[in-house]
Amino acid sequence: MADARYLDKLIEEYKRGKKSVFNMIYELTYRPIYYAVYYILREKASSEDILQDTYLTALNKLDMYKIGTNFQGWLVQIGKNLAINHLKRSQREIPYDFDKNPSLIGQYTMEEGNYNIIGIAKKILSEDEFSIVMLISVEGYKRRELADMYNIPISTVTWKYQQSLDKLKKEIEKWKIENE
Repeated sequence: MADARYLDKLIEEYKRGKKSVFNMIYELTYRPIYYAVYYILREKASSEDILQDTYLTALNKLDMYKIGTNFQGWLVQIGKNLAINHLKRSQREIPYDFDKNPSLIGQYTMEEGNYNIIGIAKKILSEDEFSIVMLISVEGYKRRELADMYNIPISTVTWKYQQSLDKLKKEIEKWKIENE
């Protein structure tokens, strides 16, 4: 465990513009964050991603940290919150076994021509629905980020995202029934 006073000294230096101390801060703090996140996610790659997100979040909110409190504990809590959000998000995703039906990855024939999933999405979704699905599913944006980007309530983003996924699922199921 890192010495809290030494960490606070490094944080103060970082806040004053000495960005080179970040490497020292990272080396002193990353292990407990990683293991706290790994405990929640139980998956190495996702845990590493969340570890990086933890530091990005902490650096963006460094003004909120009060010198003299537990910096390492603060980081661990940020990491745990991000991990829990990641876990909840992944549990809402509809799993699909592409090994059993690889045609959905590549090209396949539909009544009007050859399309892939993105092609189907472009065809059946409105422009804003398509953008929301691509930004969340492909680019990894959070619904709150899209709500801010589009200046709409997060509930609207959530509703449009779910409705769009439902449309895509129905279209794929329809295609599968027609082609069995």
